[in-house]
Amino acid sequence: MDAFEPNLPALLIFAAAWAVCCIGGIHLAGMLPLSSAPAAVRSRGWAALVILNGVLLAALLALTVAFSYRELRWSSAVVVGGAIYLGARHAATTRRAGHASH
Repeated sequence: MDAFEPNLPALLIFAAAWAVCCIGGIHLAGMLPLSSAPAAVRSRGWAALVILNGVLLAALLALTVAFSYRELRWSSAVVVGGAIYLGARHAATTRRAGHASH
């Protein structure tokens, strides 16, 4: 494993943080645009929570990228990050397709 990434704890931390970024991004994209929300949930409070979610997700993304730049080999970050991104997208589309068939 040292040939791929000698800093395994940092790789696991990156993988967890990147997974949260990917899943959070997909979740946030499902809440946008704000004008398309059902009238029952559309309010200033709801919109503020969506915006706050976006700001916090952007902060987490910036910290995750900075952490990977400082602690990991770029090849490790690209391979693991890409696999997690594709896995998150696949899970989101599979789940959506499963709901549509019911």
